Amino acid sequence: VSDQRGSESARTTDHTGVANAAGSDGTDIGAFEISPLTFNITAIGSDFSIRLNSTNGQIEVIDNTGPTIVAYTPFAGTFGLIINGGSGDDLLTIDFSNGNPIPAGGITFAAGGQATASGDSLTITGGAGFSTVTYNTAPGGAGTLTLNGSTINFTGLEPVTIVPTVGTLTITIDDANGTAGETLTTQITNGGVVGDGLLFLDAPGSAEDMTFPMPTTALIINGDNDDNDAITIVSLDTGFAASITIDGRGGNDSL
Repeated sequence: VSDQRGSESARTTDHTGVANAAGSDGTDIGAFEISPLTFNITAIGSDFSIRLNSTNGQIEVIDNTGPTIVAYTPFAGTFGLIINGGSGDDLLTIDFSNGNPIPAGGITFAAGGQATASGDSLTITGGAGFSTVTYNTAPGGAGTLTLNGSTINFTGLEPVTIVPTVGTLTITIDDANGTAGETLTTQITNGGVVGDGLLFLDAPGSAEDMTFPMPTTALIINGDNDDNDAITIVSLDTGFAASITIDGRGGNDSL
């Protein structure tokens, strides 16, 4: 789906190659049983949410400036969802308030360009929280979040924020450049605010930083497979009671 925010219509193509009209007024774009649904953000500096409609079982894409539902598709018939960002600072929120909106094939957010240093952002919000969250870093503001088994892949981001509670959080560092023996510095801090229940991951290099709630069960940090990890727990927030496990994996690592 290509949305121009105010244009007459947008278009999408299903797995048969047939183009289906999809108006920006929230026209049903149908089921995508094989190919993922693609939504292109063309307005500069857009603010969108993805949520599940618990009444009719649709995945909804919402322009938060209205708010306006700009596209929707049946959850059961949608394999995956691809969001292509524009040239501005785009904000994408994945909202779990009405249940899990991530289809079986996951969500991919290709954030695109940015207009300022703040850049594009991804926020996870709503719902009762997650028993397990894994974050696998990659260079260039890319990475993969897995929330209770549901996957979000992203590229070109600046900040990532998780709001709901987390039981076990696993962070795996990978610079993915194939060059062994580099030094990768990873830090965990309280984000500079004491008592808000949040922690901050300062990831190495161009890997994406992340703000997340203090895990209630365990914090697990896995270093890079072939590099020298320098992992530092600078500060934790008050009330932190989870276990901490750090595995440097390959290289000469330090804590």
